[in-house]
Amino acid sequence: MGRHTYKILAALLLLAGGSTYLWVRQGDGSNRPAPSQAVSVESEQSSDASGIAEQPGGLAHHWEATRASGDVDAIVLAFKQANDCLLYHAAVNGMRSMLEDERRGDLSNETVETLRMMDAESARYAFVVERLEGFCKGSDKRQLARVLSNALFEAAVRGNPDAQTCFLLIGPTPWLGSRLITEEAAEIERHIQHTSGFTQQALQRADPRVSVQALHRYMNTPNGHASWTDTVPMPDPVLTWRGARLAALRALPDQRADVESLLALFVKAGALSPADIQSADRWAQDTFERQFRGEGAINVYSAVPCYSSPELAP
Repeated sequence: MGRHTYKILAALLLLAGGSTYLWVRQGDGSNRPAPSQAVSVESEQSSDASGIAEQPGGLAHHWEATRASGDVDAIVLAFKQANDCLLYHAAVNGMRSMLEDERRGDLSNETVETLRMMDAESARYAFVVERLEGFCKGSDKRQLARVLSNALFEAAVRGNPDAQTCFLLIGPTPWLGSRLITEEAAEIERHIQHTSGFTQQALQRADPRVSVQALHRYMNTPNGHASWTDTVPMPDPVLTWRGARLAALRALPDQRADVESLLALFVKAGALSPADIQSADRWAQDTFERQFRGEGAINVYSAVPCYSSPELAP
């Protein structure tokens, strides 16, 4: 770990473990320490890929070699690792912002709940940096965004389910203000052309995250601002319903309530007949009992398939 980032990480871990403790001491004079929220996890990034960011040509060179190989699994790994490293850069920036947060100087006006949220956020940033720095240090954010965009699309058109899901969840990849207007237009055109097809395939698989995204698209009211999605056909309503219903059955409790409330609004929209809804509900329940009963609940709002390891997903 680099000396500069190590100092940031050490300071942030100290703050993360101590902010609630300091607030409680200021509030009631007790000596009760807050539970430590620091996490230490060994990196699971492939050892033969470590240091790619600092090799000549960096990730761009590695990506071109991967693309030429035609190995879909390697292309999928390329987009996930690029996304990992973008998350790493975001975590480093988040750590710096938290260290500069003036509230750290005087915690007396903060609530316990606010401090707990700050501690959790600090611990999350520390976990990501500790986990990914060995692989991502020295990488260029603009290069990462381009690799993510290109590898993601390449894997998606080759039919990889994770890539298709992430293509839809991430949307047109922002290249951090570095891309030309023509590049941005080409990226958006790519999504206009392929979003409908990838959505159909994901809904046929009853992908929980794409299903919930499709449901939100039906329920979102126009805000008066033009969007690239304006020209994309709406998802199949029956597949949207049955996928979202199955997603609700698999989701965390609070998320299930959220999806159920959206489904209730969908009924009022009149896009489906009562028979359609009854049939889709029966399919979702049968599929849940056959394939997912007994499994743990999933976070349907977390882009788990878009990172190299599930625990990295925000």
